[in-house]
Amino acid sequence: MRNKYLRLLIPSLTAILASVTAACVTVSAPSEKIISYSAELPVAETSSNTYSALIDDEDLDTYFESLSDKTVNVIIGNHEEFIPEDIMKEMLFLKDGLILFNEEKLDEYILYLRDKYETYGKARSFHTSTGEDITITKGNYGWKFDVDATKTALKEALLKDYDSNMDVVFSIMGRRDPFNEIAGTYFEVSIADQHVWMYKNGELIVESPCCTGDVKTGANTRCGIFAVTFKKRDTILKGPDWNDPVSYWVPFDGNIGFHDATWRSPEEFGGDVYLENGSHGCVNLPLEAAGIIYENVDMDTPIIVY
Repeated sequence: MRNKYLRLLIPSLTAILASVTAACVTVSAPSEKIISYSAELPVAETSSNTYSALIDDEDLDTYFESLSDKTVNVIIGNHEEFIPEDIMKEMLFLKDGLILFNEEKLDEYILYLRDKYETYGKARSFHTSTGEDITITKGNYGWKFDVDATKTALKEALLKDYDSNMDVVFSIMGRRDPFNEIAGTYFEVSIADQHVWMYKNGELIVESPCCTGDVKTGANTRCGIFAVTFKKRDTILKGPDWNDPVSYWVPFDGNIGFHDATWRSPEEFGGDVYLENGSHGCVNLPLEAAGIIYENVDMDTPIIVY
C-alpha cells in the first residue's frame, strides 16, 4: 500500500468557510454514501474525544480503511503540507459504532500550521537603512489564523470518503507570502532619525526627512509593521482643531498615514521638531517626496516604523 497523506496548500485569496450551525449536516459523496455529521452529539468518556459522526455499521470499517486512499487539498498560496497516514489516523478512531475525533490531535496539527504560517503580531527581524538589526513586533500586517473555523473545515474534510478541497481560514488575510513579507518593495520610517526611505523592487527610489507624531502632546507615531489601507489624492484631513488640505494621502494605521505638509517649512522636517511641534500622529513629508511615495505605493506594501 502506498503512503497516504492529507495534502495542504495555503491560499492567497480569502477563504470563507461557513461554520456548522445546525445539529446535523449531511454530506453526500460521489459514491452516494451518506455521512451524518453532528456538532452536538454527546461527549465521549475521554474529554479530548468527541462523538462526531454516524455511519451504517456495515460501512464503518470500510470507511475508516478508505482514509488511507484519500487526500484533502487545503489551499494557502504555493506552499504544501503533507500529513502522513499515521498522523491522519490519529485524528480519527472508531468506538461503539461511531467515528470519533481526537480533539487533542486535531488541535495539535492546527496549532502547528498556525505557528508556521501565522505572521500577524509576530516578531520579525529587520535590517534598517541605517545599518541596525532590529526586531519588529507590533502593527496590523500579516496573516492571522481563525483556529476554530479551520478546525471545523478539517473535520468536515476528514469525514468525506472521497478526495476533497478545504481552505485554511484566516480572520485577517495577509498581503504577501508569509515567508517573504518584507522584501523588495516597502517603506521604512525611523522615528529617531526622522527619516523615510522607500524601496521598490530592491531599489531605493526616495528618501526624505519627515516629521512624525508630537511627543510633547503624546501623539507619538506608533511603531510596528503596517499595511497600506488605501491612497487618495487632494483631500482634507480633519480633526478637533485642524482642517488641513493635502495633495497625497496614504493611511496605514487607522487614521494615521503619510501625507504632504506644505504648511511646514523645509527646516521643520527632520531634526528634533517632532519632540515639541510634531504632527497629530501622521508622517508629514515634503510635497515632492509625498508624491513619489503616492505614485509607487500598492496595497500590499508594508510600512516598517521603528
